[in-house]
Amino acid sequence: MKVFIDAGHNYTGHDTGAQGNGLKEQEVSFTIADYLRLLLLEAGHNVKMSRNSMTDSVGNTVSSSIGGRAAQANEWGADVFLSIHCNAGGGRGTECLIYGRGGTSEEYATGIQRTIVDRLGTMNRGVKVRAELGVWRLTSMPAVLIETAFIDNEADARLLRDQPENFALAIFEGLLEKMDQKSIENNTNQTVMRLPSEVYVQEIEPENFDILVCDAKKRSVAKNRYFNGGYFAVQADGSTIPVGNLASEGVIVAQAKDNPAWINLSQKALTTIYTVKDYEKDRFFCYISKTDRLENIPGLRSAISGIPIIFNGKFVPYEAILAEGYFGNELYDTWHGFLGIRNQKLCYVAMKCGFEEMCWALVALGIYDAIKLDGGGSFILHDIKELSGTYENRRIHNVGVWTS
Repeated sequence: MKVFIDAGHNYTGHDTGAQGNGLKEQEVSFTIADYLRLLLLEAGHNVKMSRNSMTDSVGNTVSSSIGGRAAQANEWGADVFLSIHCNAGGGRGTECLIYGRGGTSEEYATGIQRTIVDRLGTMNRGVKVRAELGVWRLTSMPAVLIETAFIDNEADARLLRDQPENFALAIFEGLLEKMDQKSIENNTNQTVMRLPSEVYVQEIEPENFDILVCDAKKRSVAKNRYFNGGYFAVQADGSTIPVGNLASEGVIVAQAKDNPAWINLSQKALTTIYTVKDYEKDRFFCYISKTDRLENIPGLRSAISGIPIIFNGKFVPYEAILAEGYFGNELYDTWHGFLGIRNQKLCYVAMKCGFEEMCWALVALGIYDAIKLDGGGSFILHDIKELSGTYENRRIHNVGVWTS
């Protein structure tokens, strides 16, 4: 997909933007646009910017500035035109502007409007028709002008100043929502169940589960269905290495006994969930045990270690978690993913919670053996489209994948 991103206004001179609360619209719009550019590139899309640097200008009058942006998009053959702005004038909240109702522009705008409001908590001012805007009259592709928030409102301005990445992520999610919906409509059904209070549950047959080593930004994993997996360490060059026990497609990737001495889990017997194939019965099974090695497991298919939350039906105390080498600060109140065993099937659960709620929530779902996988800034759950994810786009080492 070819996405043209227009960072609204120019840095100085003609067609400069609004100001408020120590912010300049032309700076905020470029910052959000540049974060959005990176997200789209990492997801495999083609991107062109109206301003390639903060101080770039387009045209030499207001009219030529607007016309120049549209001309760039038309000449490039963009599939969609996104113009990013801040609002002003004494109001508050988010709104998206389009040329008219009933087309692709409205579909994009509706998705973007919803994701910004949901992710940032801004007031929902809705999708509005503004046919007189120059970019609509001059562009030849679906176009949306995004008024992210009011720069002259103190609360809105705080969001614009502190969370430009989150605005970019919300726009990214909303834009791709329409594309993802097409995939769903083309007979590709989502499988994750969403429960009240944003709890996600996916039951997986052992033969349909595996670990994928990706070493990629979490929103750049080329799989329809995946969740962030085991713990990892980041090396000086930015690449990642696994921590603890990990096996993928029958190959041992890492064992705690072989972890470098500087890794906190090195030499520890770690609670690990793994799948095996019983060749005599021609069936796959899943198990949980504590071990520092995987090499002696017959028929090993996949394995992943994590923080024990409930083991053999018993709550795992904090002290036992520390004894496995974890620091304990991995258990703070944020988004977490859990991999458990229920009725001889794997069961993945994603929810936002603290340590005190983890065990009881899993028991309520009928899960009596479970580990916590890497979460927080690495958390993502993708089932045809992203169902949930923290706003950072961190590089991660591995993900759990499944087929329906």
